[in-house]
Amino acid sequence: MSEDLERRAIRLFKEYESCNKKLHHITEILTKNSRTVNELKSPFFTEFIEQLERTKETKDEIVDFLTSHASLKINDRLARSQLKQIREGNTFIDRAYERLLDLAKTLDDYDENEYSEGFHVDYWFEALGTEGTAEYVDNSFHRRRKEVGALIVGANLPKTSIHHFKRLQETYALGLFDVTVILLRALIETAAFHYLKKRGMIKDLQSVSDMDSYRAREMIRKVRGKIKKHYDETIDIIDKAGAILHSKDEVVNTSEKYTLNAINTSINVIEILYN
Repeated sequence: MSEDLERRAIRLFKEYESCNKKLHHITEILTKNSRTVNELKSPFFTEFIEQLERTKETKDEIVDFLTSHASLKINDRLARSQLKQIREGNTFIDRAYERLLDLAKTLDDYDENEYSEGFHVDYWFEALGTEGTAEYVDNSFHRRRKEVGALIVGANLPKTSIHHFKRLQETYALGLFDVTVILLRALIETAAFHYLKKRGMIKDLQSVSDMDSYRAREMIRKVRGKIKKHYDETIDIIDKAGAILHSKDEVVNTSEKYTLNAINTSINVIEILYN
């Protein structure tokens, strides 16, 4: 990743961090003084709501930034960790918004459209404007697009891995789950190969005669001690992709839930190997 992109990522993170600290401070004050749910409609909550919106805007800007890139190399360990939490929706602002929505639903004049983000039409038309994709686009396109943010690593990723991840971001958003799983296998294989090659644990591709060394399962076995709890899930992804590719008689179904879990497992594996 270029230095400019890393600087931008750090700048966005620091803006978010500043907003989040202010939100925490205001929330602590409100928690001590709040008595009833109806105070949501009083001026007492105005500062809280305004800061909540500002923090959410900075967080959404980071999410958009992460989903527009396949890989980001971030040297700052704290920023790298916090950006991963933002990517995964595991932040104070996410919990605060969920809590606010729960409270808002108890109000007599609750309007779902006022509190929910809704579907973003701009992404819909962007997808429709891409030749060959219109037939695949559904109302979940925007949601899925935001569910898979960039790989956040501390070391350089192979170009092939970045290419595969960028493509699977697109195929997952479009709902092409079987294609996404196949790309996940390619991502895992290339990342594991280059990780092992760099450490002298595997021979150069041009000189190897024993192709068993390059089988996906064998490469994953060699990094088992490194990826630990993700090993079984990784092997399952490899096998699932193989079944999709090689099944001769039956269609191998792949659900959205399985695919997203497989993406998250693969992200964890890649970030462990390249951090």
